[in-house]
Amino acid sequence: MMSNLRLRNVFQYPGDSEIEPGREELDEEEQENTINQLYDENEKRNKEYKVAFSLLSFISIIPFVYEMLLTTLSTYERLLCISSIISLILTSYMMSHQLWQNLALWPLNSLQTKKTEAFITSKILSSLNAMICGCLVLGVYLIEAMGWPCNSHLLLFLTPGAMLIVALIVQALMHSIDINHLQSLRYAYKGA
Repeated sequence: MMSNLRLRNVFQYPGDSEIEPGREELDEEEQENTINQLYDENEKRNKEYKVAFSLLSFISIIPFVYEMLLTTLSTYERLLCISSIISLILTSYMMSHQLWQNLALWPLNSLQTKKTEAFITSKILSSLNAMICGCLVLGVYLIEAMGWPCNSHLLLFLTPGAMLIVALIVQALMHSIDINHLQSLRYAYKGA
């Protein structure tokens, strides 16, 4: 008769028995401190990236200024230099003011006029910059295809497009980390 008896196990939540060694739960204050620390580190890193890539875009203007001032250029080469300088200034400005961040925002109502203005400005400047870079690529292709004489290095005119792509990638990476999501998770498990 003893062989037919079964022992009942006490019910346990799945998380109770699977506690990771060395991991402790954080109380509310520790969660808040950790989230604030992560937020501050993220903001500091974003500022460093913003400054570094804004300066890199701005410093990339130097070869074009050198070409304009110290070498003899044809009219189309001058036009390509001026377009390159404008594109690099736009990229630097948009990076330093984080205007690409505004492209993700779309106003929900008419009360958000500042966001609407920022969105329109971002859209116009980014579209203008992309068009300039496209014209530069087309210009380099035409100079090569037509065999026009060229006193400057053609690959130099592709720099603004490369800087625009790098700036877009950096902006995407900077905004891929969402610390605000941690704020919403902070109290999700409270009272369980």
